[in-house]
Amino acid sequence: MNHLKEYCETLPPRVKQIGQSVAEPAEINLRAGKLKMIFRDGALRYISSGSNEIIRMIYAAVRAKGWITVKPVFSGEEYNLKPDSFQINYTCHYLTDEIDFTARFELSGNQDSSLVLKMEGIANKSFLKTGSVFVSFIQLRIVQVKIAL
Repeated sequence: MNHLKEYCETLPPRVKQIGQSVAEPAEINLRAGKLKMIFRDGALRYISSGSNEIIRMIYAAVRAKGWITVKPVFSGEEYNLKPDSFQINYTCHYLTDEIDFTARFELSGNQDSSLVLKMEGIANKSFLKTGSVFVSFIQLRIVQVKIAL
């Protein structure tokens, strides 16, 4: 039993956290007027005003059978970052044996503290409707979110 404990102690911290030794995704600190947030791995995280967290995370996900999240491959990232606003555009390709879906995202944070989140996608091959769910703003079919402060 001590051998297992000794082995585990030699593992890198990232392997202990997520089971793989992949690098931590890059984080970008953003502002949209009075709002502060972090962009990481296609998600807006820790959206806050002052010391108050308003939203923990907004993200999109494609789900396969069994509610398994399909990991996207990111491409075409474009960033226009300013001290009090931002525009981020990127494409995600979701691919499994059953799913082949591509989506283009446009995320904007504006000086008036509003967020505009747009997504346009295409199924590159047919798959079960129950095999995909868009979480957060997409699942609710909201393509524009405005937070007035």
